[in-house]
Amino acid sequence: MLAPRDRQTLLAALRPPEGFRVDGVVATTFTLDLTALLVAPLAFSLLDMTVDGAKAAGSGAGERELDPYALLRAAREHAERMVVFCDATRIACPPKYRALFVHLEKCVAQVCAPDERGVFHPKIWLLRFVGPEEAVRYRFLCASRNLTFDQSWDTLLVLEGELTDRVNAIAMNRPLSDFIAALPSLVQPKSDLSKDRGKLVARMADELLRVRFDLPEGVDAIAFHPLGVPGYDEFKAPDRIQRALVVSPFVDRGGLKLWSEQGKEHVLVSRVDQLDEQDDETLSRFASRAVLAEALDGDEGDAQAAERSEAEAPPAGLHAKLYVVDDGWDAHVWTGSANATSAGFSRNVEMLVQMTGKKSLFGVQRFLDGGLSEMIQPYARGNGPATNQIERELELKLCGLRRQLAEARWTATVGEKSAAGYPFGLRCDKTRRPLVETIQVRPITLSGTRAQSISSADPVADFGFCSLEALTSFFAFAIVLEQEGVKLEAEFVLKAQLEGAPEDREQQVLASLFKDPSQVMHFLGMLLAEDPAEWLAGEEERVSRGAAAAGGGAFEGALLEHLLRALHASPAQLDSVERFIRELSRTDAGRLLVNEELRELWEPIFAARQAIGGVAR
Repeated sequence: MLAPRDRQTLLAALRPPEGFRVDGVVATTFTLDLTALLVAPLAFSLLDMTVDGAKAAGSGAGERELDPYALLRAAREHAERMVVFCDATRIACPPKYRALFVHLEKCVAQVCAPDERGVFHPKIWLLRFVGPEEAVRYRFLCASRNLTFDQSWDTLLVLEGELTDRVNAIAMNRPLSDFIAALPSLVQPKSDLSKDRGKLVARMADELLRVRFDLPEGVDAIAFHPLGVPGYDEFKAPDRIQRALVVSPFVDRGGLKLWSEQGKEHVLVSRVDQLDEQDDETLSRFASRAVLAEALDGDEGDAQAAERSEAEAPPAGLHAKLYVVDDGWDAHVWTGSANATSAGFSRNVEMLVQMTGKKSLFGVQRFLDGGLSEMIQPYARGNGPATNQIERELELKLCGLRRQLAEARWTATVGEKSAAGYPFGLRCDKTRRPLVETIQVRPITLSGTRAQSISSADPVADFGFCSLEALTSFFAFAIVLEQEGVKLEAEFVLKAQLEGAPEDREQQVLASLFKDPSQVMHFLGMLLAEDPAEWLAGEEERVSRGAAAAGGGAFEGALLEHLLRALHASPAQLDSVERFIRELSRTDAGRLLVNEELRELWEPIFAARQAIGGVAR
């Protein structure tokens, strides 16, 4: 189980095995924090936390103070080999825009669940690693945690296996392969996924059929249970349940009935507000009802919590989904994304993994005695449901409006550049239903004061002249609903098709990240460093001593050492340097950053690289 602040456990699970590199990534999430998505490639690049202050203090706020050079290196290295499928209505609006988000625009694929009453809710990672002699390994992560900075208690299952050369498919993997293969068909709009990334997904889905996963210790069998994709419409309850443990933050009568129609002495762990919503007959099916202990249910101190607004505070408390069933001498454990609700098991797109082993190792009592009992306390019914009928109606209406906007086809248009900047606008090209009466929309690069109103009568927004850095595919949509004095507000991000942007936009944004040539040398040193985190620390110390101000000699000497070592030990590393310098040199601003001193360092090194039989592409 992941502790609320334990990002390192997830990051560690994303790191390649020793001697391997990441060659492909497919991930899914319900909610998406774009800044959190920038963190994932740090793990792929074998970087530890390069977070200002967070490593020592462990503060949630510090997780967003990420070293820009570390992020740039990781994002550039892995963005082309990664695709993240997320619910189209649940991309969070970032409080701070980062220029590096430009590298995520092609990575993010917006998805709508086939059932209009459901949501896209799985939380998985599938990673393809390539090692010595082109050996291929796969790692599959099935989690209950979204790709956000949530401060919640979650679960994580990690499976790893080798790609074999067998001809016949491994039957156990067929459901997982089918799930991965189905993801592109759920993307809205279809053009949101590039051909290259579509081929990446198809290749990984096909190879999964020949991956032999290593079973965790004590586990006799594993089964994958995708839900909500073609061929996998509804979850089938186990045939025999003697005793069940249900851990789920959201519950309802239908979801709980699956696990409590048979057997006795069942245990239910959920949240107070959710249990208050259930009738006595439903709760009576469980001999024990519990909630997360008060000491663990959101571990922010009062002072820190008071500094956050309600909108800024990430979710806390119980978020794990776990189902344990005693079955004779055996026990079955399901973990993944599905809550114990009717929607979770019949309408949403979800993923669960079932593990089977001896009851002595994986049974209900084993989980309770193994530490869960110390994390929970008995539930005492409160004063009834906290949500009134009007709030329910507004929430349902909001969900419908979110989907309506997600299904529409949005195009962002960039006009010809003038002295004032680029004319920038957004229009709705196609929608199955009329747009909501009035919404506010803005590029996430601009503040709320630049938001424009858009409606069915006028489905076009004009943001005036914008800088190149303000051009983006990501737009924030704001909805306000009011009924009988009850007000509900929501802001979320949708990705539009970007038309007319300069072809070298990414290169111009790249150049804007560097203030002077010494920063370029700093970045190149990190590209080549055996331990990038150690390089960062050493360069920061040089900067603090004024080495950069003294003309950059310290940067040049350290960089030359790294270039010569790479030429001798790993010439292929120099190809990424050549690609970076070539891309940077495509713009006027970038050419000023690749100064004479850097060229004098680089050109003879690259000539030697070419002479020994390698040419950077």
